[in-house]
Formats: sequence, C-alpha cells, structure tokens
Amino acid sequence: MRIVDFLSGMKRKAIDSQEAKFYDGIDSAKRIFKVFSRKFSFEYDAGYAHYFSALGLKPTADLAVIRNAYRAIIKKYHPDVNKSLLSEEITREANEAYRFLSNYSMHSEGESLQKGSKSALMDALSEEYERLLERDYNNLKRSLGGGSVERWYYDQEVGRFLDWNKRSSLAVENAIGNFMDLGKKLRALIGMGRRLMKHEKDERKMKMLRSSIAEAEYLYDRHVRIKRLVERDVLKEFYSSARRNSEEFSKRMKAGA
Repeated sequence: MRIVDFLSGMKRKAIDSQEAKFYDGIDSAKRIFKVFSRKFSFEYDAGYAHYFSALGLKPTADLAVIRNAYRAIIKKYHPDVNKSLLSEEITREANEAYRFLSNYSMHSEGESLQKGSKSALMDALSEEYERLLERDYNNLKRSLGGGSVERWYYDQEVGRFLDWNKRSSLAVENAIGNFMDLGKKLRALIGMGRRLMKHEKDERKMKMLRSSIAEAEYLYDRHVRIKRLVERDVLKEFYSSARRNSEEFSKRMKAGA
C-alpha cells in the first residue's frame, strides 16, 4: 500500500468519526427540543428545516431570499441543463420547498410561538414553585417539632424556608431542564458541520451535512426566540411573583410568632 493511500484512508476514517459525532449531537439536540416543545405545547416541525435546507437557506430567510435561491437552484440543476445523478432529486426537492415556503410566514409563526410559550411556561413554573413550596413547608413543620425548638433554630429554619431565590431557581431548573443551555450545543454543532463540509468530497454526504446543519440552524433560531422570551418576560414575572409570595408569607409568620 502506498503511503499516500494509507494517509488518505486515515483521513477518511477521521472525517467519518467526526461526522458520526456530529449526527449524534444533532439527534441529542432534537430530543431535548422535542421534549420541551411537547411540555409547553408549541409546534415543532423538522420539515421546516428540510425545506430551508433544500434551498440552501437559513431558517430566518425572507420571501425575496427564498425566491432568489429557488431560481438559482433551478437554473443550475434543472435536468435539461445538468446531467449529474442528483439533478432530478435536487430539482424536485427545491420545487417542493418553494411551494411550501412561499406560503410560510416566519412572522406569524414567531408570534404564535411566543404567545403559546409564555402562557405555558408561566403555568409550568408556577406549578413547580408551588410544589417546591409545599415540600419545603412540610419539611419546616417537621423540623420545628410543633414549636418546641429554641429560638435560634426556629429563626434558622424559617430563614431557609423563606429563601425564595433558591426555591424559585430550582423551579426554573426543574421545569425547563436542559433547554436553556441548548443554544451553546447547537452553535458548536453548526460550526462542526461547516468544518466537515470543507473536507467532505462525496456529493451525497455533503447533501446530508447541509440538511443537518440547516436543522441545527432551525432549532437554534427557535431556541433563541424562546430563550429571549423566557429571560425577558417569563422569568422576570415569575421571580417577582415568587418573591412577593415569600415576603407576604414572611410577614404572616412573623405576625404569628
């Protein structure tokens, strides 16, 4: 075996290994996103990503960009002018994508996403906070033993119970789970996919990579929208409510003491 062939084979194995890690990462991100979307009742449709991918676009593209990309693909890959093995498949997918995306409104979809997410998130966080509050209150009653403890211990345990910031942070963590950190993972996967594209020579593998990168970009776009909504509106409102409830409870306890 020539040294050139050996090195070429090693390079191919390295690329295949990286591609396997890339696709595993995409699958993991999709699972996290799907769990989140089911939990909070908004639409997750990977078909959107496929349609944008077919036109080589990011999921933020507007109608003018979509139209120009479609025309460029048809001009380049129509079977009458392009005799490559994938020309018919690329043309068919471009036609299907254009029919769908020309009737697809990112703006209205985004508004629907935000409206549904905010309400569902507030409900979920409130339920989780109430569950933690009930748990901590029962623990407090057990630790105080019916009021027969010393004052310093009473103050210490009541102080722990009234640590609304810790409890509300747990509520957020339990309700949202891995979703808040998903953006970092998706950005890393998008970068990894683009690097793999530079080294891949096989036309079909390049097509698969483009499709998966587009799906990661689609997920990242939705993640950014929802996270921005959560951080700006939902968490601010939720923390204010949790703190207000704890302060009111603190006053009642002190009055009772």
